[in-house]
Amino acid sequence: MALTPEEAQRISAALDTLTVLDPAVGSGSFLIGMLGEIILLRHACASALGVEITPAMVADWKEAIIRDTLYGVDIKPEAIEIAQLRLWLALVVDQTIEQARPLPNLDYKLMAGNSLIETIDGEPVLTDSAQALLGGDDTAMTLSSPVGTQIALGMFDSQKERVKLDQMRQQFFSATPEERRRLRAEITTQERKIVYSSLKEKAEALQQKIDMLGKMAGQTGGRLGRADQRKLEDASAKLARITDLQEEMRKPEVALPFFLYRLHFSEVFAAKGGFDIVIANPPYVRQELISDQKPELKASYPAVYAGTADLYVYFFARAFDLLRTNGQLSFITPNKFMRANYGKKLRGYLATEERLHTLIDFGDLPIFDATTYPMITLASNQLPNDNKIQVLEITSLDESENLHQAADRAFRLPQDTLSEEGWQLSVPEVRALMDKLKAAGKPLGEYVRGRMYRGVLTGLNEAFIIDEAKRAELIATDPRCAEVIKPYLRGRDIKRWQVDWAGLYIIALQNSGDATANNAWGKARTENEARHIFQDTYPAIYAHMLTYEARLRPRADQGKWFWELRACAYYPEFEKPKIVYPDIASRPEFTYDTQKAFTANTSYIIPIGEDIYPLGILNSAAVLFFYSNVSSVIRGGYFRFIAQYVEQIPIPDVPDTLRQRIVHGVQQCLDAAQNAPDRLPAFEAELNALVYQAYGLNEDDIAVIEGNLS
Repeated sequence: MALTPEEAQRISAALDTLTVLDPAVGSGSFLIGMLGEIILLRHACASALGVEITPAMVADWKEAIIRDTLYGVDIKPEAIEIAQLRLWLALVVDQTIEQARPLPNLDYKLMAGNSLIETIDGEPVLTDSAQALLGGDDTAMTLSSPVGTQIALGMFDSQKERVKLDQMRQQFFSATPEERRRLRAEITTQERKIVYSSLKEKAEALQQKIDMLGKMAGQTGGRLGRADQRKLEDASAKLARITDLQEEMRKPEVALPFFLYRLHFSEVFAAKGGFDIVIANPPYVRQELISDQKPELKASYPAVYAGTADLYVYFFARAFDLLRTNGQLSFITPNKFMRANYGKKLRGYLATEERLHTLIDFGDLPIFDATTYPMITLASNQLPNDNKIQVLEITSLDESENLHQAADRAFRLPQDTLSEEGWQLSVPEVRALMDKLKAAGKPLGEYVRGRMYRGVLTGLNEAFIIDEAKRAELIATDPRCAEVIKPYLRGRDIKRWQVDWAGLYIIALQNSGDATANNAWGKARTENEARHIFQDTYPAIYAHMLTYEARLRPRADQGKWFWELRACAYYPEFEKPKIVYPDIASRPEFTYDTQKAFTANTSYIIPIGEDIYPLGILNSAAVLFFYSNVSSVIRGGYFRFIAQYVEQIPIPDVPDTLRQRIVHGVQQCLDAAQNAPDRLPAFEAELNALVYQAYGLNEDDIAVIEGNLS
């Protein structure tokens, strides 16, 4: 890297005050990488300024970077220990015995804690009073109330005390073991004093509110209106939580249930108002595993919160909150937020509130051992204005190892074209074609009036799914059984234009609570009464279910009684002519069912009656192209055909003559798949041509589609 002396001076000055945070530091890989990059910059600057580089100088650089630049937080204390060890090794790796220096203390640079939580009930733990005193401007003591002023001033003996905490942490970095013990006790006492004072201020404000509402109740005969009663209950609950926390804080060994960046790293916020850079590979934790955190996450991150969001979504919002104005974000996350429902609010937030610089999508390439579908996001903490984003889609592992070369393929995308409905990171001609396809008709979900349904989830297939031999046995014992034993299709049985039925059936005992249910035992008031009616109605099925009773009862997916399927408002739709398709496939695999088959939860149905026109559209090359640009791709080039994406497929509005030709082509394909598979490719080609015509596509459009699918 060749720099001019002027550039070198500016870069050196910036590096002197640079701060970098990894809020999910793990083993410290990103901080180690950042250390290496800063050292390279220091080398380049020194060379440009004609400074001779010595091993001692490099050792000084490393120590200064670790002391003044790098910060990390992780919820796992053991991860922090590993990260500290790696930074120590980075310091000593080039040293000889003679050059060895004492290892620095990193306890206040790399810290354990919950990076995402800095609040109680969504409100900052540190009050305005506390934050004013922790800030960098002596004149900026804008205290929130007389009570707050009194409490906050009580935190410190003088104005000089507010910087004492930062100085103690600096001393701790190179302190002796004896000094460390003293400093740690002082730092902990000072930090807890600040937190405790903030909680005291909050508690007093809540108590004032409770007293006021109590006075109101006394004036109205002990009664409050509904709204005021809710306020009283809410304030009382919050006060109880704060009081409990105050009690816990009296125990020095108890870890606090939040991490206060503005307290623990107060020197960063005092100097600049936030970090210069936040880098992270946030943990990929599914929403089911963070249920206990959701109330606080919802209150803390309303701009991006979704009940089904993975944990990494909140790290985006956390990072921008911790960055200074114009600070830089660099994240590696799954790419799913670009299209998943849970990413809708995050997409809107990123597109309108922050400036996106670079998006690098690795698709389903196996970059990591886990199946993560990685994506790199580079952004800055400033409004987008008329920003254009550099977009790069990596399509091979070779490209992923040579990103600088692959960058030649990058293209610019106006940020204001990104929609919260879903991001399409496509070259301009693809985006234009997608718009043309959308404009040709109405979305499938609208076309079918929302009648798209998932297959049946039994909770215990062994009990409900039977083969031909078992069906014959049950019907031989009790012929009436036939009326609730239906053909059954799994997702794997549904192919393009045909069904490869495995001879399976489902015992379709509908939930008695469904409005459409017509069970003989439906009006029974007790299980004992219902069991007797069930036994009398279908004795063979009753005996069959009885053998599974112990396993049926614990199911989450069951109806009113243990032998019934889960509640479902659309059971009658399975017995209608319908389009069926599997939930995972490498291309559209739609077909038409008239056999009244029930389907598994690995498939979907669209009860369309006699209208087979959409089937020709859905199995077309045009739709494969469209779908590949709106849906999430999974490992191996497969797609998830879930309603969220399938309902977006545009169904073109065409004249009756063309519609009839497409319907005829659909019937030819259905017949050929059953009786003349060798003729199917020719029929599909003819149908594809008709669908291109239905969308109003020209030769250039078709070339784009076929080029992207090849």
